[in-house]
Amino acid sequence: MCDSCFSTEIVSFEDYQSFEKFDIELIQKIETNNNTFGLKVIENNSFYSGFSFQIVKCNSCGTVWWFSVPDNSWRGFFLKEENAKIKVTEFRKFDQRKRFVFVGLVTLLVLIVLIVLIVLIVLIVLIVLIVYLIIT
Repeated sequence: MCDSCFSTEIVSFEDYQSFEKFDIELIQKIETNNNTFGLKVIENNSFYSGFSFQIVKCNSCGTVWWFSVPDNSWRGFFLKEENAKIKVTEFRKFDQRKRFVFVGLVTLLVLIVLIVLIVLIVLIVLIVLIVYLIIT
């Protein structure tokens, strides 16, 4: 990290306004440096583990940055390459755990409904037997 690029990483953008402010600063640094020193876009629409991002490299210090634009609940980020890979991998694991919990809850709900149906059927059969015995 150097004066031509950025001194800190952004783990996630707090809101859209902070993203817009940063985006303007990033564009200015890319355009101002004219790609001879400082920041240069080396990949505009790259994918890693299902996430889209832009790869920016600082020609002065060699730092490779990953820039992910926020989208709905995804807050985006501007991180050094190695930290971006860690963040995306951790998010992917968290997302998979959420899916397993959801599937588990749905399965539990289905089991509860089946048990309630079985209990209702048994009660109906008992009522029919009792009524039959009373009538006969």
